[in-house]
Amino acid sequence: MAKSMVEGQDGMSKDFAKVRAGMEMMTVNMDGMANDMGDLSVNIATMTDSIDVMNKSMATMNQSMMMMNQSVARMDANMAKMAYDMNKFTRPESIMSPFR
Repeated sequence: MAKSMVEGQDGMSKDFAKVRAGMEMMTVNMDGMANDMGDLSVNIATMTDSIDVMNKSMATMNQSMMMMNQSVARMDANMAKMAYDMNKFTRPESIMSPFR
């Protein structure tokens, strides 16, 4: 009986050694996972900052496009006035009789 108790204790000791080795490996893996999560957090913060810069750039671009559209509208109006004036001066009869 004592022999079987010693064998049982020896088997349990080997099992506990395997559990200890597994726990050590899991601890190393958990440390690596914590580092990866920290890196992920930094990457997300960097991406958020980049998105903020992009949003500001897009707002500036929208303002620039609005100003450009206004300039094009003014240019169109000026060209229409020029076309009217050119038509008037290339047809002198229209100056003489304005209701024609």
